Amino acid sequence: MAILVLLLFLLPFLEIYVLITVGSSIGFLPTVALVLGLSVFGAYLLRQQGLKTLFSAQQSLAEGHMPVETLLDGAGLTLAGVLMVAPGLITDAMGFVLLVPQLRRPLMTWAFSRLLKTHVFETRPAGKPPPRPGSPPPGKVIDAEFHRVDDK
Repeated sequence: MAILVLLLFLLPFLEIYVLITVGSSIGFLPTVALVLGLSVFGAYLLRQQGLKTLFSAQQSLAEGHMPVETLLDGAGLTLAGVLMVAPGLITDAMGFVLLVPQLRRPLMTWAFSRLLKTHVFETRPAGKPPPRPGSPPPGKVIDAEFHRVDDK
């Protein structure tokens, strides 16, 4: 977690450094055109792959299967879109990595397996509200009233 915070703090400085370095090599206008062109191309690819993922999820649900792999793809594509919108060449490169299905699936599988190992998630049946704070755990307490009936 600390590495992620450090990365998010340092990323803007790294982006500026890379943009200045590339800009000094190829010029200001070509650098701006490169960043804008990569963003437009990334948005185009993201739209195509996003629609493909949506149709795949619908087909899996129609067949009665839970589209887990498709949902991982959707999460990866969403992250790729966020990275492509952010200005800069480093975030564009990371976004393009996530647009490649052969790289996205293993990365997203690794990220979600790591998330599941490091966090505890509570599940409950659909439609059931969460327990009130301070209430006893479900299934542990039986609350009942009774009346004694004598057979006479």
